[in-house]
Amino acid sequence: MLQTITRWFILIVILAIAAYDTFAAIKGGTQATISAQVWYFSSHYPVTAFAAGFISGHLWFNAAGET
Repeated sequence: MLQTITRWFILIVILAIAAYDTFAAIKGGTQATISAQVWYFSSHYPVTAFAAGFISGHLWFNAAGET
């Protein structure tokens, strides 16, 4: 039961992010999008990109053998 709720929650969050990013691109231009802000932070603060990759790698690397 909780696994199903988690999957729906993740789907809803992803859809909300996509909707916001579309809204931001329409109203504020490409500089207002999430990807533009991620690019800004990663170019000005490279440790954030490294930390995100490091954490993501540890999250998904261990789950590769699990189903």
